Amino acid sequence: MTTLTPAQDRAIRLIVADMRASSRPDARYSIAPRQLARMLWPDSPAWEKRTRFGATSNQGALGGTMPMNAAKLLWKLNEHRLVFLDDYVWRLYPAAERYVDGE
Repeated sequence: MTTLTPAQDRAIRLIVADMRASSRPDARYSIAPRQLARMLWPDSPAWEKRTRFGATSNQGALGGTMPMNAAKLLWKLNEHRLVFLDDYVWRLYPAAERYVDGE
């Protein structure tokens, strides 16, 4: 069985639970880093903040760096062959469900 960090384990369990709760067939389910960040840290005060580069007037991204951190988690899960990037969306390998089910 794959050994994941506690953060990776929590993320893959949330993703599989979200997939199972959705009405989409498994093959059509996808997740974006921002969506995963919302599932991981729903009550974070960072969702009210914007990040921006000080030298520009660009307002920056809402939610700070949380979507970037969620993307890093997805890349780590990709290294364990639990998720994969398919045309700009993240999808699950069947191994993700097997991992969550303890098989």
